Amino acid sequence: MLYHVSRNGQNYGPYTLEDLQRYVTSGNILLTDLARSETMSEWLPVGQVLGGVQSTAFQQPITPGYMPQTGPSAFPDPPNLHWVLVFVIGLFTCGIFFIVWDIVQAAWMRKIVPQSKALFYYIAETALTFARLGVVFPFIGFHRVDGAYGTYGSMAGAGFGLIGAFMGIAALVLLILARFDMKACIEQHYNTAEPIGLQLGPVMTFFFGSLYFQYHFSRINEMKRMARYGVPPVA
Repeated sequence: MLYHVSRNGQNYGPYTLEDLQRYVTSGNILLTDLARSETMSEWLPVGQVLGGVQSTAFQQPITPGYMPQTGPSAFPDPPNLHWVLVFVIGLFTCGIFFIVWDIVQAAWMRKIVPQSKALFYYIAETALTFARLGVVFPFIGFHRVDGAYGTYGSMAGAGFGLIGAFMGIAALVLLILARFDMKACIEQHYNTAEPIGLQLGPVMTFFFGSLYFQYHFSRINEMKRMARYGVPPVA
């Protein structure tokens, strides 16, 4: 039997009974959250659905976006590098670190949501980008050769320039696919398995990608750190 869980007006799931028990143990679902199956006429507290399990560890009120947990999480934490550092290192490396961090985030995403395709999109986009540089730049000098080879050089440069343009467009499409696959998987995970009601904006996803994701990952890591050490969230 499958159950949906309701917290602060938002519904999550569906979960099996075993899922509910596991997430209550990890602190991602509270005994005071409401649960309901298709055969139930009304919402009931999770604790009642689980058969009157007595526990006070998770019955304290929850602040939206805060994840209480006393045991080890069933999922690895997001990449733990503050988004400001990602931005600064990316600038100093002329954008190369952004490419690396895209792949780091996508590799983590595959561990959390195995059906994610973002890692493959990012790898293909990176390969196309570097291949495009290899196609276009060798012909810049050849294009300037004078004399009998001048016309041929111009034609070759134009032809490879066109190929480079197509490769650039394909790389951009792959980058967009990767970012929005990441967005979908992040929202799926943090609204089901570790429900915190996370919603990501499409415009910010499109323009800022991994930097935008890392901003939220930094916040999530801070929530988890506070939860592990019993520090209440700042209002």
